Amino acid sequence: MSEPTTTEEPERTARQSWPYAASALSYLVVPFAIGTVAEPATATVLLIIWLFLAALSLGFLDGRVFRRTWAFPVITGALCWLALLLYSNPGTWVYAVGVVLICRLGGMIGGARTERG
Repeated sequence: MSEPTTTEEPERTARQSWPYAASALSYLVVPFAIGTVAEPATATVLLIIWLFLAALSLGFLDGRVFRRTWAFPVITGALCWLALLLYSNPGTWVYAVGVVLICRLGGMIGGARTERG
């Protein structure tokens, strides 16, 4: 009789963990800097652009250096939600949902090449 085979998920190396730090920096520090430097009307537009541009690029980079997964987009969305609680109006939590989806899209784009070989 043969032993049943199990497929284990690969663990992140230290080199592959930097997207988490980049995500925390992008969503907890950059919005504060934008709000401090820009006029209120300009800061709002810049912040909305930043939220989704950062989500797409961070998802792409995470998919490229690690693999496509839902964990990174969900953690990125939670960080975005926390930042929106800290720096924005209460109704802006809905942007965090978009950040999760766009981050996942970026991960799918970034991870597509590595899965084909």
